Amino acid sequence: MTTVLRVARRLPLLLVPLIVLAVGGEARAGEALIRYEQASPDPSGLSAQIAPGLAGCAAGCSTLRVPAWVAVPARRQALLQYAAPTGTQIVDAQVRLRVRTRQAGVVAKVQGRYGGRWLDLARVRSEQQATRTVTAGRGASALAVALVAESAIPRTAVRADGENAVTVESVVLRVRDASPPELRVEPEAAGSGWLRGPVCAALGATDVGLGVDRLEYGIGAAVATLQGPEGSRLQPRPTALEGRLCVDTAQLPDGAYGTTAAAIDGTGDGNRTTLAGALVRVDNTPPSVEFTGPVDSAARLPELRLALADGASGLDRVQVAIGGIPVVVTPRADLRFAPPQPLQDGLHLVTWQVADAAGNQAAGQAVFAVRDDVAPAIDDVAPVGPATAEAQLRARVQDPGSGIAVDGVRVAVDGVDMTAAATFADGYLRLRHPLGWGPGEHAVAVVAHDRSGNRAQTAWTFSVPAPPAPPAAPEPAPASVAVGDGAVAPPVDPPVTSIEVPERVRVGGVRRTLRVRVVTDGSPASGVAVVATSAAGGRIAAAVTDGEGVVRLPLPRGTAGSLRITALEAEAVVRAVAAPRVELRSAARRVAAGASVRLSGSAPSGASVAIEARVRGRWVAVVRVEADRRGAFATPVRLPARGAYAVRARVGGAVSDSIRLTAD
Repeated sequence: MTTVLRVARRLPLLLVPLIVLAVGGEARAGEALIRYEQASPDPSGLSAQIAPGLAGCAAGCSTLRVPAWVAVPARRQALLQYAAPTGTQIVDAQVRLRVRTRQAGVVAKVQGRYGGRWLDLARVRSEQQATRTVTAGRGASALAVALVAESAIPRTAVRADGENAVTVESVVLRVRDASPPELRVEPEAAGSGWLRGPVCAALGATDVGLGVDRLEYGIGAAVATLQGPEGSRLQPRPTALEGRLCVDTAQLPDGAYGTTAAAIDGTGDGNRTTLAGALVRVDNTPPSVEFTGPVDSAARLPELRLALADGASGLDRVQVAIGGIPVVVTPRADLRFAPPQPLQDGLHLVTWQVADAAGNQAAGQAVFAVRDDVAPAIDDVAPVGPATAEAQLRARVQDPGSGIAVDGVRVAVDGVDMTAAATFADGYLRLRHPLGWGPGEHAVAVVAHDRSGNRAQTAWTFSVPAPPAPPAAPEPAPASVAVGDGAVAPPVDPPVTSIEVPERVRVGGVRRTLRVRVVTDGSPASGVAVVATSAAGGRIAAAVTDGEGVVRLPLPRGTAGSLRITALEAEAVVRAVAAPRVELRSAARRVAAGASVRLSGSAPSGASVAIEARVRGRWVAVVRVEADRRGAFATPVRLPARGAYAVRARVGGAVSDSIRLTAD
């Protein structure tokens, strides 16, 4: 049996029906009152001896009488015996009688047992019914009330049952238990010397008298009590009581306290055995922890700080993890540490668990952001100035912070995106035209994005000289065919012009160009005007082809539908379609703190989609995911702590609507 008690002051023992501490007088230290009531159905301690010729009843009526019309020989008696508990002695007794002894020779007696013999202590007679109270019995081990026929009673002498009778209304024995309980204690050991929460001890006690009423275990002013079960009249409490008592020290201030154990017998606080134990040191206050995040949010290995304090038992162990990866630390008041490996941009969760020598623990977590605000560096570009048609374009692209993003480098020449034909390795972008660069000046633009979304752009030009014109070949004389007397010139085919354009062009949220190549009789047609008109006939753009027969028509925002492209007598049709939007969806808007939520959406096929979260007023890239061939993407995102989060998806300059997520 284990009893855990909150802090409680010592309370007086509650009175129980069969152990009365203040009835008919005062029970002194080591004493108790045992009460026998006439109407009580409890037969314990009560017995009757009825001689032939007399009548009586014990429990429930407590009456002795001489029956009517019955002859009774001399020296016959009926006896009601009232015992005292084993191991006790009667100090005194109060016997309340209702007596009528009309017949001469019939008397009521109060007797006490001493050394196994019954001795008369009082004689009571009354021809009329009367109530008497007799005080006697000092030193006796039991008390008795007897109805005695001292002389013979003829059969006709008693004509009614109630003429000679005694009824015991109550008997109150004041008994003394001179033996205190025997107590043993086995306290629980404290390994570190400090204790917290429930502090327990195993207590056991025995008592040969009225029994063990209760056990008490105290630490300072806090006391735990184990109450013994109620018993019978002669054994009010069990002779042996044991149990495991626990005192909840959480209500005590931290510090050192003395311990006590006590056993109290059935005499209330009269017989008490108390043992004083050793001092115990109590610490129920967990360590205090204050977290300080990184000063430099762009640092990949930021310094983090925990200010720790414990005013009682002292720090014992500290466990720290960043993003679930443990960090080895030594417990100290000013604890400074860094991630075990460089961090990526985004939100990072640091968790800690601190314990003191008593076992009190303080756990917590915090979220901090790492973001690179420095754009990539683009340098070492070539060629610059004059170049050959076979020249390879080159540019070094570096980012010492978060690193270059996947598909984060793009190159355009003369306004045409040629990223698909370029390579990016070892920090260098390289591009060689598969057909060679055409004569003239060419404009190169390189754009780079890092994983944090920082953008850098550089541009330069190079020129390819036109090849020298070959010497003019002599024109042969036209052939003629003689027909009769005259001549007819051979037929000459008119030049054939064709327009090379894609079947469709995507137009996004920014201006795009449409590359058009004009060829006449299989050769590039330079200096040819190219016009783009809408299906309704409205003019959209116009330009003149270069030496390669190429022109780039700018398409304004919102261009859509069929476009009619004309050059000389040739024409072609291109369909302008809107580039797909970036969309973001969430499977759930509210999850538990520490759980993950599945984000999905749509973007251009194969695009690198950055999932961004808003931290301190800025959008921070948390994770990147690739869209599949259908333009669909999905990724789980963990919400590390309670609060509200705003997230969105980004592809280049296109962003989705933000979604609000909540972690409870």
